[in-house]
Amino acid sequence: MQESRKDRAFRQREQELIATAIDLFAQSGIEKVTVADIAKATDIGKGTVYKHFSCKDELFARIAIDFLTDMFSQAAEQDPKTSCYERMKSMFEVCFNLHIQFPLHSEIALRCETPEFRDNLSQSMKDAFAKLNQDFYTMVGDMVAQGIEDKELPDMAIEELLCGTHATFTGALQMLRSRDCNCFDHTESISESRFVALIIQFTMAGLFGLKQVK
Repeated sequence: MQESRKDRAFRQREQELIATAIDLFAQSGIEKVTVADIAKATDIGKGTVYKHFSCKDELFARIAIDFLTDMFSQAAEQDPKTSCYERMKSMFEVCFNLHIQFPLHSEIALRCETPEFRDNLSQSMKDAFAKLNQDFYTMVGDMVAQGIEDKELPDMAIEELLCGTHATFTGALQMLRSRDCNCFDHTESISESRFVALIIQFTMAGLFGLKQVK
């Protein structure tokens, strides 16, 4: 069905609000910027802004959903003929690089991870996050299933195989966000690129080395 002029204008205005909000967040920090600030910067009435986003958290959620959707889409662009190991490694590289390239989006996405945050969202936003999680789980599940079939990975539940992987990934993102990539206060900080390479190496060794663990 062809998009109506009214719907097109609504969508374009929403994109303008998102782009302006991102610029303001980058300039002043996500805590300081208000819905009124966004309305003023776009010359759009505050009431109209609320037709798009009922609160600032809904705007955060939309930014996170757009960012994660793009990240998952790029991470899914894997050659199915390659090994599970290569596909997983490539996926981690894509995800880490995007979080580094877009630190503001990364910060907002991490904020949106908590149950407390999502509990206060509209049902449509909750459904959007749920779909993202399901799509990502399906993508990773297919990789893991191939790894199990090819005997690269042990025959375990997907949730158990990925539990430590997820913890390592989210912990690494927190360290990158704080720009503190060293283990101890008295040691020299590691560069972002070297840190990511080490984390991926550690994660892959842990995930694919499970077969050796008794």
